[in-house]
Amino acid sequence: MKTKMTAIMSGCDWYDADVEHLIIPLEMDIETEYIEYRNWYRGEYCNTDENNLRPKPEYVTFTQWLKKKGAREPNKEELEIFWED
Repeated sequence: MKTKMTAIMSGCDWYDADVEHLIIPLEMDIETEYIEYRNWYRGEYCNTDENNLRPKPEYVTFTQWLKKKGAREPNKEELEIFWED
């Protein structure tokens, strides 16, 4: 299976900025997955009924969503972290 490394960047400013690296199958369209994730988040996770009869699904981050769809974390040979001083 051919893959590519993708940096998932999130946060609105430096205070909560985050980056996660994933190895993603080439056949996975990350933009389509993000649309599906946002639809799930708004439509299922945030949408509770008035009587709370439907249990709320477990929350997953976008990275967790991608992992459930076949992405994985890189190993040490695939990713080196370097901080510039």
